Amino acid sequence: MPRGDTQIELKRLAGKPVETVDGKVLGEIDELVADARDGRIEYVTLRLRAGKSNAGGRVAIPWSQFRLASGGNHLELDISPSVLQAVAARRSQDA
Repeated sequence: MPRGDTQIELKRLAGKPVETVDGKVLGEIDELVADARDGRIEYVTLRLRAGKSNAGGRVAIPWSQFRLASGGNHLELDISPSVLQAVAARRSQDA
């Protein structure tokens, strides 16, 4: 089946970087989770990049929040790295 510009093979996304809209790398795609009933992607588990002020971690983000960058080399997410780290930190405290 021919693929248009709006389709991408899911295996191409595994391990791809996720960046902010201004090009800062947030992390890499760890998992894509689909709804078993209709096959649509529900959310992405993002493995956060560890840095000077954070320990990394993983967070689940709804698929609807991502945008595939032109060329399909990475996904973009319009979120502040500090907000994402705060979510990851809160999640690790709750575990």
